[in-house]
Amino acid sequence: PLGTVHGGVYGVIHDAAMNFAASSALERGDRAATLDVAYQTIRPSSSDDTLRVRGEVVRLSTSVAYLESTVLGADDVVISRATATFFVRRRDA
Repeated sequence: PLGTVHGGVYGVIHDAAMNFAASSALERGDRAATLDVAYQTIRPSSSDDTLRVRGEVVRLSTSVAYLESTVLGADDVVISRATATFFVRRRDA
């Protein structure tokens, strides 16, 4: 609305980026599912801005993964940050 990106969009983007990061860190056949996501919008962005997002695994244990993601705008300005906890289901479990 009003030409800015709604905060809920960041929640979806963060969850997807962290899901991709978790999946890339797992063995074939293992799965991860979101347990909890918390995100903060640090500054607004316009609907025509080019944004980049990066998800990273902070720690991966047998059954839980901890992740972070960042949405960056022009000149690598931080637009939004998030942390999440994912449940990990191992193929052999």
